[in-house]
Amino acid sequence: MMWLSFVDPDKPKGKRFLGVAIVPDALEVVAGAKEAWRLKCNPGGEVSGTLIGANVASRIPIRYVGRLLTRYEALELQRELKALEIS
Repeated sequence: MMWLSFVDPDKPKGKRFLGVAIVPDALEVVAGAKEAWRLKCNPGGEVSGTLIGANVASRIPIRYVGRLLTRYEALELQRELKALEIS
């Protein structure tokens, strides 16, 4: 599972963040971005990705997986994981 963050550096400051996608079955950023396209949750722009370890991935609620998350949703997910002390 991979956490992908999307930004558009050409947009004005404060508008650059495009969203976050949590994609299953991705082991590297290019594959993750392609999977996000397949799932229709890749908004374009530049992408940065981080692998999510199995111990954390198993705790991510399914409502966060396979779709584009807003900034608020991404922060909420981070809070949920922190509350479980696994972030």
